[in-house]
Amino acid sequence: MTKNFFIFIVLFLYCKANAQQFLNKINFVQEDVQHSITTENTSLALKKLPFSVMFENTFYNTKKELLNALQVAVIDNVNDLQNIEEEMPIHLIPYFENGSGFSADENGLYSSVIVNSYGHHYLLYENENNKSIEFVSKKGTIGTFKWNVNRFYINEKDYPIERIQNQTLYFVFLTDFNSNNIIDTD
Repeated sequence: MTKNFFIFIVLFLYCKANAQQFLNKINFVQEDVQHSITTENTSLALKKLPFSVMFENTFYNTKKELLNALQVAVIDNVNDLQNIEEEMPIHLIPYFENGSGFSADENGLYSSVIVNSYGHHYLLYENENNKSIEFVSKKGTIGTFKWNVNRFYINEKDYPIERIQNQTLYFVFLTDFNSNNIIDTD
C-alpha cells in the first residue's frame, strides 16, 4: 500500500469582504510541517497519516446573522468537479447548493471527512457549544481554527487515514464573506 497520497486544492473560492482583515490562506499541517495554500489548482503530497487544516475566518454569529463558515467539498473523481466561474450563483454548484451540508457528529465535530460529489462540510466556530472545528486563537474579530483529519468516509465505509485506498483527493474550499451567494470576481 502506498504511504502517500495527493491532495489537489482545485478551487479556492472566496467571495469578497469589504474590509477583509486577514489572508486567504489555508494551511495543511502534518507532523509539525506546515504547507500553506494561497492559490487554486495547488497540489500537495501528504503521508497517509493524520493532518490538520488550519485557516482564519470571522467568528460565526447566529444572533447577528454573520454566518461565515468555511465550506469544504472533498471529491475523489476529477470528473465530478464542476466548472465554476466567477459571478456564478453558489447554489448552482451541486456540492454547495442549499441543504447539501453534511451533519456533524453529536459532539458537533466531524469524526470523518466525507468524500463524495454531492455535499460539503460546514466548518464553523461560534462558541464551545456551537462549533464543528477547533478554536486555536483570536486576533480582534478574526479567529484561527483547526479541522483535524484522521478518518475518511468513502463509499459508505469509514477508514482510518492510514488505510484509505485513494491516491488522490480533491478539496474545494468556499467562504462567502459578503453573503451574496455569488462567486465574486477578483
